Amino acid sequence: LELSQGSVNLPGVIQAASDAGTEWLIVEQDVCQNPPLQSVENSMNWLKQNYLNQFKSICTKETFNE
Repeated sequence: LELSQGSVNLPGVIQAASDAGTEWLIVEQDVCQNPPLQSVENSMNWLKQNYLNQFKSICTKETFNE
């Protein structure tokens, strides 16, 4: 399933990871309900809609130029 489509409380996981100082989260998806690229797009869209502003506040151009 794509992000937010399963039973995992992703906002809670993301908040707990952030509170603990986690710098990276990795999501593994073994089975796709949709074609793989569509599943990736759906998950990315969910992240953008829910967390893009948070990511922008912690990621600077320098982060991506290293």
